[in-house]
Amino acid sequence: MDLIKKHFIGICIKIFLIFCTFVLMLILLYCIDNGWAYYYFDVLAKLSPAVAGFAAYYMWSKNREKEIKDLEYRHDYYKKILEKRMKAYEAIEKTDTPFLRNLSINSAKYHSCFRNKIETSKARSALREALDHAIWINTPILNELRNLNNCVREVAKYSDDNKRRLVAIKYYREIRGLHFKIRKLLARDMLDLDNIEMFLRKKYIRDDKITNFNKLKDKINSFISSK
Repeated sequence: MDLIKKHFIGICIKIFLIFCTFVLMLILLYCIDNGWAYYYFDVLAKLSPAVAGFAAYYMWSKNREKEIKDLEYRHDYYKKILEKRMKAYEAIEKTDTPFLRNLSINSAKYHSCFRNKIETSKARSALREALDHAIWINTPILNELRNLNNCVREVAKYSDDNKRRLVAIKYYREIRGLHFKIRKLLARDMLDLDNIEMFLRKKYIRDDKITNFNKLKDKINSFISSK
């Protein structure tokens, strides 16, 4: 209704301006026919500042209206992105729980989520759910999440519980480091979660400090093969 009302007012103003122009032309013709052209232009010169002021105000109001619409559109756009980012970070928080507790074999630690297939599957599901929101996650956190997911995937591929725990011990330090790094980055990122413009500008900047996962994978696979 507001848009229809504004559109109607705009049409009325245009019709009024056209009518005024038409009336002025008729008055000019009448004045010329009666030799009053001098008085006509004198009055017109005195009225011109008011006409110019009205025209300037009309143009300013139209530009202001456009600026307000642009701001409203940007606000709604950023609000939707913020909602997406909040859902993404809620998913990231769920990846924290599987790596909070440790177990050990002969004093060698491994994360408790690898003690059986069910817990390992839960950890993998939590990571996959977080990565499904990759587009809304800052690049540094996303890189570490992918590294963590790669490590968990390598441990999870062993169906035998004892074998999996052995591999989990070898990946323990790497997973622990990634887990704490993600928590640290997440806490820092939450301070600027609503800064959508900064997020969009930095989203696709390459992060060169990515864990060299393939070297770690080859090293551990060679260890497993020797057993």
